Formats: sequence, structure tokens, C-alpha cells
Amino acid sequence: MNLRLLALLASMCPILLMPNISDQAAQGAQLQQVAAAQLVCETAVIMPFDDARDMDELVKIFDADRQWFTGSSTYSIAEAIRKEIQKAGCADDKLYVTVLRECDTLVGFIIYRAGHVNYLGVSKDHRGKRYGEKLLGHAIEEMKKMGMRKVRLGMYIGNEPAQKLYHRFGFCETGRSHSVAYFEYKINTRAVGLYDVYPREA
Repeated sequence: MNLRLLALLASMCPILLMPNISDQAAQGAQLQQVAAAQLVCETAVIMPFDDARDMDELVKIFDADRQWFTGSSTYSIAEAIRKEIQKAGCADDKLYVTVLRECDTLVGFIIYRAGHVNYLGVSKDHRGKRYGEKLLGHAIEEMKKMGMRKVRLGMYIGNEPAQKLYHRFGFCETGRSHSVAYFEYKINTRAVGLYDVYPREA
């Protein structure tokens, strides 16, 4: 490029041709912060349900897939959870609610009793990350610690992603009634460990 033209461009666009060093440093720091945040977000954390923190997000996930959870348009998962939590029943009848949070966002949940999975849901925006497997594996592991030998669940026929997940874990279909398919999983009692409950490779 002609030197005279280059000098003219430099005088007209000094920021483009000679970026401010302090701006570069600031941008670099911002990029590092973003990268660090993304690294932290890669690990979703399983934790006990907290009504004040989790309920609104849990209801949104539930309502987004309501057709796969319940046949009722008026059923309230929030009311059901709060009612069960207030009960002082025996351990075998206790309702457990566990959530999966990623970067302070609830991305999935599982609701179960000893030996039975009631609901398993993952946000549509966070599927494909094996979060359903993580939640189901956690619940089975907890049931194993309770002394359970079998886990049962029911799902609406036609929910192919859920059916594939349960088959991959080793659940076997035991029967059907109207629009619901029933599954059962036999817990390996040799040892308590993730390898006993995590799914087989498809």
C-alpha cells in the first residue's frame, strides 16, 4: 500500500489501525471471564428441592411437557409437591424432589418415592446433555441406599425419548393399561456405586 495513503488512513482511523492497548486488555479480561463462566456452567449440580428457589422454574418445565406428565389440564404440580412435603408420613411414602441446576438455572428435576419414579423432566433448552440420565441415576442410587430392590414407573405411550432412556438404563416393560406403559428396573445389590445404575451404551 502507498505510504502516503497509509498515513492518511491512520490519521482518519487511528482506532482501527492502532487499537488502544488498554481496550485490548479490557477485552481480554472480559473474554477470560466468559470462558471461566462457561467452564463452570459445564457441570450441572444435583441438589435437594427448595420451594422459594426452584418452584417457579420447575412448574415451567412441567407445564411445557404437561401432556407427558398428566392427563389433567387443571392438575397443579406446585400444589401436589407442597401438600406432600407437609405430610409427616413414613419414609416409604415420603415424596423426594431433586433438582438439577446449571449456572443458577433449574434445568431438570425428578420426583420419586421409595421404589417408584413419579416424574422426570428436563428443560427443552437443555436436552441432549444426558441430564435425564444424571437425574435418574441419582434417584436410583438413593433408592438403593434405602434398601429398594426394584424401581417402577409409568409413562404415556408415545414418549419415545423417555422410553429410549429407560431402555438404556435397563428398565423392562412389564405391561400396558390404556395409554400408559409400565416399566421396572432391578437394582444391582452387589455394591453401591454409579457404575451399577448408570445406563448401558446404546
